[in-house]
Amino acid sequence: MAGFFKLSEFPKMNRRIGLGLLAGLLTAGCALVPSGGDSDEVREAAEAPEQEAPAAPAEPEFKLPDVALDGELLYLVLLGEVAASRGDRETAAESLMEAARISRDPRLAQRATRIALDAGRFEVAREAASLWVTLQPDQDQARAALALIMVEQGRIADAAAELIALLRNDGEPASNELSRVARLLGQLSNQDNALAAMERVVAAFQDNADAHFAAAFLADRVGRDELVIDALERALVLRPDWEEAALAKLGHLIQNQYPREQVAAFALGFLAAAPEANRVRISYARYLIDQEASGAALEQFQEVLKQDPENTTGLMSAGLLSIQEEQYKAARKYLARHLKLTPENDQIRVYLGQIAEEQERYAAAEKWYREVSDQSQLFDARLRLGTVIHEREGVEAAMAHLDSLATDDEDEFVRLALTKELVLRRAEELERAKHMLDDAVARYPANGDLLYARGLLSARLKRINEHEQDMRTLLEEDPNNAHALNALGYTLADSTDRFDEAFELISKALQMRPDDPFILDSMGWVHYRLGNHQDAIEYLERALSQRDDAEIAAHLGEVLWVVGDRERARKVWKRARREDPDNHVLNETIERLNP
Repeated sequence: MAGFFKLSEFPKMNRRIGLGLLAGLLTAGCALVPSGGDSDEVREAAEAPEQEAPAAPAEPEFKLPDVALDGELLYLVLLGEVAASRGDRETAAESLMEAARISRDPRLAQRATRIALDAGRFEVAREAASLWVTLQPDQDQARAALALIMVEQGRIADAAAELIALLRNDGEPASNELSRVARLLGQLSNQDNALAAMERVVAAFQDNADAHFAAAFLADRVGRDELVIDALERALVLRPDWEEAALAKLGHLIQNQYPREQVAAFALGFLAAAPEANRVRISYARYLIDQEASGAALEQFQEVLKQDPENTTGLMSAGLLSIQEEQYKAARKYLARHLKLTPENDQIRVYLGQIAEEQERYAAAEKWYREVSDQSQLFDARLRLGTVIHEREGVEAAMAHLDSLATDDEDEFVRLALTKELVLRRAEELERAKHMLDDAVARYPANGDLLYARGLLSARLKRINEHEQDMRTLLEEDPNNAHALNALGYTLADSTDRFDEAFELISKALQMRPDDPFILDSMGWVHYRLGNHQDAIEYLERALSQRDDAEIAAHLGEVLWVVGDRERARKVWKRARREDPDNHVLNETIERLNP
């Protein structure tokens, strides 16, 4: 999920020790524990491409050895470099190591370390790195290379001692220094050795929350879930209000699909202790949206806005969730505040226009849509304007407006066709809508949205064979299309006697989307058609509790009427008619059963 901090967002690196691991470390002059600088420095160095041996700096930071470049030394260096260029890394490593021994030149020790690593000659690499450290004891990159080689060899105690000494250079290690250690260890091929070394490092700094946080990163990198949670919990014990660690733990719980109750317990517990931790609150709210708990998510975004009234993420999210919850007045307030902060944001004008439409304030909706000028929002605004013109001026004016719109690609063409179908269907011009969709499908015969819309319209027109043909076409392309399964199943239950087949189709759809109110409605309806009245009532009540929809209410009322609970049926219908007085299914049901 986007939006929350992920341990896995640390830079991805090659886990094989060798050039992919230390090329940058050995050639770019990047210290493991610099006296300052950005935490991305190690990443950029470690990901640097392979380079030739670096030229000697104009002003060396160390004293070069006073050794004559005699024939033997020159031979060893040339032999090593020629062998390296030909891919003979073992000869290159041995030759350059011998040259480093003779010359005591740290540059040759560094080069030998790198070549030996690439050759997989870890003992030679360790010897070369040890010499490099001896010659440049203050060179952190040399000590880091030696430590990593020892970890790979299983010399955990020696490696950890070297890393701990590095981290103690300037007293208590900083967060970025600990994260560098974790990143470097995370590149090693031997994950168990890397974890063992990190465990010793953390033990040396057990009262440092950053050390536990770095250990969590490493554990996440090597896929040790239980160690991630343990390390983050230890970090939060030391710093109970540390938002970064809380974000990491919440992100880990979500990514690894921990039970919803466990995610909620952690998030709400942390937020109770740190109510101003808005990044954690927003991450949790987004998780709730993914869990389709929009009401609970809205409450979290409202809390964000109590702490930070101008938080644009909170304003946008609260606005959209309020629309979903049909709290239009609140939605207008949030989005209008957002627009005041970001007056160039035409997406908000589109949303405000949609709210005005829902409230049947069509003049206001038209105003919002006509104010849109951003090219990325303009086509959508013009489509929406077509539905407003229909309400204000009638179907012909709306169709004239929509016919005037040019489309650049299939997506825009399909969206335009579906908007025309909506306008015509609302005007009960179903035959005209069907002809229009026939033409659209002829242009894009494989477009699933067009086929689905035409199939639904065919069902309204009682052209069951045409409906089934379109839905079967969709299911041939995608047998798990829950919407097509549900639509076909409902139509077979409602308009034929193929009830068993309908039940099978709807059951499959419900397995994929067990909380979809429309599929629950279909399941209730097929049970009703099969004579299972109590099962029908249970499914329809569940569907209506999840979505206050007139057609679902019509179905529930009909079943209640048939079983003799007519007073309750009338109450269900009355409430639904108050909310949606023009719904054709509801009105047909009431007129048929209770004229």
